[in-house]
Amino acid sequence: MPPSAPGSCVNALSRFLAYMVVAYMVVVRKMALEGGVR
Repeated sequence: MPPSAPGSCVNALSRFLAYMVVAYMVVVRKMALEGGVR
């Protein structure tokens, strides 16, 4: 197995997880703002 394959896979996975965390934070913040307004 080339050493570049696992590295790219881990990099893509970490990037995907970071994107999911950011999206989750944005959704939670939006819901909190809507709840605070109402």
